[in-house]
Amino acid sequence: MKLHLFLFVSMSVIAGLVLAGCSSSGESQNAGTYGSEQTTPPQTIPTPPPASSQKTPEKIDTVTVTRQDTQRPTYDTTTPPPMPASAGEMPKGNCSIQLGAYKMPDNADRIIALAKQRFNQPVYLFLDKSDMLYKVMMGDFPTKDAARSFRDAIAQQYPNDYKDAWVWEKPQR
Repeated sequence: MKLHLFLFVSMSVIAGLVLAGCSSSGESQNAGTYGSEQTTPPQTIPTPPPASSQKTPEKIDTVTVTRQDTQRPTYDTTTPPPMPASAGEMPKGNCSIQLGAYKMPDNADRIIALAKQRFNQPVYLFLDKSDMLYKVMMGDFPTKDAARSFRDAIAQQYPNDYKDAWVWEKPQR
């Protein structure tokens, strides 16, 4: 019992000293800053003139905003959009490079036009019924290595456009 009482009293004294030490350190810092050691009095910050003496602008620029409430368009996701004229043909070689897969055929058409302009390779577009995406393929390569080296070349030449292109192998039946 005496041990418990001794520990309680000791912890109370230590806690009191810590609290007293913390409170006195703040006072000593303030005393050093604004106390007798300081030779110049603290400077005061000038206040701005009253608002009545300031000039008000004669004309304030305003912007008129009109809000038009239009209905959000609805999209039929069960049936695909109409196929472009260039769609439906599959690559003839064993491997090809898939440049992208798109929900909207207009996006696929832009990629096709760009690839035809840049490269002397056949470009194919077909609708994959499993995921309803228009897939853009380029080239007819006999081996995966040939397709991979061409993909690496176009990815190096146009890194922002073809960094996600990958080699597609024709499924064996």
